[in-house]
Amino acid sequence: MTTKKLAEGAEIILKETYDFNCPSCNKLMYAKPSLFMKTGMANLGGGICINKECNIHFSLAIDENNERMIAELINKKEA
Repeated sequence: MTTKKLAEGAEIILKETYDFNCPSCNKLMYAKPSLFMKTGMANLGGGICINKECNIHFSLAIDENNERMIAELINKKEA
């Protein structure tokens, strides 16, 4: 694990991989830290759900406790 100070002043601990759940279908997935996270530019990443019925796009960030990633829908539709 490596500690990285982000541009906005916060620190994150980089693990080899993190688990997270799809914000739409709740499928458990795993991701490695993004280039933004590794260089300390931002706590930001992204991906696409591997569940073929879901297949949504999401953003990823390491949570405040540095134990998992949090996925959020990129294009949230207004209700």
